[in-house]
Amino acid sequence: MPKKASIGGLVNNLPVASERLKKKLKQLERHPDQYQRYNQEVMKFVEEGHAEEIVDFEPGESNASDGSYYIPHHAVVSKTDSTEKWRIVFDCSAKAEGADSLNDLLLPGPDLNPQLVTLLLNFRVHPVAVSADVAKAYMMIALCPSDQRLFRFLWRRPGEVRIRAYQR
Repeated sequence: MPKKASIGGLVNNLPVASERLKKKLKQLERHPDQYQRYNQEVMKFVEEGHAEEIVDFEPGESNASDGSYYIPHHAVVSKTDSTEKWRIVFDCSAKAEGADSLNDLLLPGPDLNPQLVTLLLNFRVHPVAVSADVAKAYMMIALCPSDQRLFRFLWRRPGEVRIRAYQR
C-alpha cells in the first residue's frame, strides 16, 4: 500500500476496535438471527481466502508502536422486496483519541470518479457503453506480507467467549 512517511507513528488502536466490537456484539446478541448472519458474512472472508486468523493473538495485549492496526467493522443491509443483501464495511478512519487513522496515513490515489459531464459526453463518442460493478473490490486487493498487520480486524463467533483476530 502506498504510505506516507509518517506511517511509523501509527498507533495500535486495539482498544478502540475492541470497544467497537463489544458494542456490536451487545447489539447482535439481542438478535441471534442477525448475529448468525453477520458471522456468516465474516466467515466468508476466511473461507474465500481474503482473511486468515492470527493464531498467537491475545486480546488484552496492545503495544502502541507494534505496526498493527485493527479495523472496526459493521454491517450494511440492503433490503428489497424478496431479499436481504449483507455487506461488512470496514472503518479505516477509526482512530484512538489524539492519533491518526489508517486512512490518514495512506497516500490517496487518483480520483477514479470521472467528472459527470465528461462521462456523459463520452457516451456520444463510442457506439457501445460498458459498465461494471466489481464485487468485493476491497477484498480483491493483494497485500504485501509487511502490510497485512495494518489490515486486521476482531471477531467473536456466536456461542464463543474468545475474541479472535484476523488479517488480510
